[in-house]
Amino acid sequence: MVPTEAQHRAALAGHAARTTRFVEGALLPDEWRPIRLSYGLYYQLDHTSYMQRIKVPGGLLSADQMDALADITDRYGRGVSHVTTRQDLQIHWVPVDGIIDMYERLLAVGISTRGACADSVRNVTGCPYAGTAPGEPFDVMPYAIAIHDYFLFNPLNLTLPRKFKIAVEGCEHDCAQGPINDIGLYAKVKDGVHGFSVFAGGGLGAQPFLARPVRDFIPADDLLVWCEAIVRIQHRY
Repeated sequence: MVPTEAQHRAALAGHAARTTRFVEGALLPDEWRPIRLSYGLYYQLDHTSYMQRIKVPGGLLSADQMDALADITDRYGRGVSHVTTRQDLQIHWVPVDGIIDMYERLLAVGISTRGACADSVRNVTGCPYAGTAPGEPFDVMPYAIAIHDYFLFNPLNLTLPRKFKIAVEGCEHDCAQGPINDIGLYAKVKDGVHGFSVFAGGGLGAQPFLARPVRDFIPADDLLVWCEAIVRIQHRY
């Protein structure tokens, strides 16, 4: 279930080959667009350089990862990175000839930008106080990471009709804002069993809609099954 080093390396090698074709003129900008977006790379408005979005599942980073991100920001982002509302980092003015080196440096510390954009399961967000909130039923962060890992190379991610957002919450203040996500999960304990209440169908954009309750309680062991079922509904309809 956790993506292997071989999976990451094979995917990155394929991405590097397609990027080289674009740089050499064998791929037109419109042909390369879905390819670069699949790794979180956006055109900037001047169309001479790029903005890179970097996923941070649950907003959780190790010291080594922070050091690597600082180095990458200095090398490729003019020393400035931005934190997004979905716990991503973004750096600007990235040259296209530096992106593969950047991805290699990120992968060396366990970070992937795969699915940071495009029609995929985006960064899975979690409560910033997970594991420390006094009233939380349990720490939700391992579950947020598990969802991220499960969908990173899931075949459904290749053909979703639109981006898909998931938030996992454990504290009473709803820091992760579950109702504005496609799936909002709230930690609960029932009869001594860890689990979640499930909300689905929320989102912002041109037609904002609050997620509706789907299930009052599911055991934590069934979490990935339920998430995939809801993603499949969006995928199909």
